[in-house]
Amino acid sequence: MSFTRNILILLLLSQLGFSLWTQPLNISVSDQNGKPVEKAQVTIFYQKASQVSENDGVLTGETNADGYFSAVISNRVPAATASKNIQVRVSTNYWAGETRKLVANETEKKQLRFTVPFKLEDVYVRVLSSRQLPVKGANVVISGKVPLRKATGTDGKARFFFPSNFTFSGFASYSNASKTFASKEVKSADGRKTIDVTLPPLEGEILGSVAGTGKNSLGVAFLGFNDTALPDLKVLFEFDGKNYSVYTDQDGVAGFLSDKTGILNATIREYDYDFEYALNFSAGNNTTAVSAYHLLKVVSFNAAPDGDNCFRLLSNVSDPRPNISIRVKIFRYDGPQNVTLLKVNTTQSGLYYSDLCIRMDTPVRLTASNKYDVAEASLNLTFVRPKTGPVPSKPLNQSLFPGQQEKPKETDDMAVVAIVIGIVCLLSAFFARAYLARSSRFIVEYLRKTNDGIQKRRQKMGVPPVQPPPQNAPPSGQQNEEPQQPSPPSQPPAA
Repeated sequence: MSFTRNILILLLLSQLGFSLWTQPLNISVSDQNGKPVEKAQVTIFYQKASQVSENDGVLTGETNADGYFSAVISNRVPAATASKNIQVRVSTNYWAGETRKLVANETEKKQLRFTVPFKLEDVYVRVLSSRQLPVKGANVVISGKVPLRKATGTDGKARFFFPSNFTFSGFASYSNASKTFASKEVKSADGRKTIDVTLPPLEGEILGSVAGTGKNSLGVAFLGFNDTALPDLKVLFEFDGKNYSVYTDQDGVAGFLSDKTGILNATIREYDYDFEYALNFSAGNNTTAVSAYHLLKVVSFNAAPDGDNCFRLLSNVSDPRPNISIRVKIFRYDGPQNVTLLKVNTTQSGLYYSDLCIRMDTPVRLTASNKYDVAEASLNLTFVRPKTGPVPSKPLNQSLFPGQQEKPKETDDMAVVAIVIGIVCLLSAFFARAYLARSSRFIVEYLRKTNDGIQKRRQKMGVPPVQPPPQNAPPSGQQNEEPQQPSPPSQPPAA
């Protein structure tokens, strides 16, 4: 235990004997007029890990388009031999350079500004094809101890900064063609100094140099999305077991010549994809056009029921380019002016889904897009009205005859109403019993007086009073009929 403890103590003490410093550096380079100097070479010497040298650490780089170079250096050396001395050297092809020394200080970021002792001017190198068309992506190199390299833009130009009357040389290359140039070829036009470099014909660029003398020819127009021409595009032709490369012109047309006929395979790279076409190369002079086909597709878009008038919208979107990101959006339309963006999720298998409940017939639309293309799909969701309640089933032992209506059953509410009415009637009779006797006497007296008045009016008019019929008189309609004798009682049978 004591041995292990001593080892740990020694390790801790040894760590205290080392220093660790980190120094951020920010270096800027400009000319006498303050113009940023691009691609100035920067070299930094410092102590990194050696205990006997102050410059075992070396860091190199170059300034960016704004004339800046940033770096962070660090040192981990025993304290007794540690050094914080740093040397920074800046140079260019036309300037021997300058070296500055400084001491590391971790509390601040060191800012170093270098000035090139010249007034620099812009020099453009423009690369053209044999058809005098700008070449995009050509490699332009200025020779020197440290070569300067730049690529041309869409205008076929690469910009450099040089002092006035500076002598230089270099070359431009593209595909299988290249050509040298020198500063003596500089021409001034519109206040700019430019060197035009015309490349020799590219492989297969001139009709007739492909696979024959031109007995049979095929002009192919390569079109992108929306039928737009694809100019300055490299086309790889494969015919009769051999490969050829041709470049399209400003109209997107590339020509192929051969003395034979057969299937001509063409491949172009556009939209981060290799499009392949199989063309019929027949006898004579022919032309055709091919378009880039859409790669982004909505394979399926379905709605799976997920409850009453609720759905899970599932979609499968595909694209053969794995490095191109896809954005999927799903919209619901509740009316011409009411559009709602739904939340879209992704399953582990790569499917896109969204949950939706509706209150009416609702159209939905899915849009998938990337930086090149758009694909869409749509669905119509049908709203199903819920049932108001279950229909009562008819008893099996009962049936209705035609025309016979089923009597409605009295409900509990009707029974309650009848009970309430009965109670009200009883209470009314109880409280009005004192008035019923008076009312009955009044009614009897009124009826008696009314009968006397009627008898008096009849006597005045000579109407005899009504006499009751005699008890023995026959009823009307039977005065001429003989009275029937009662039938003798039946005799019992003799014993």
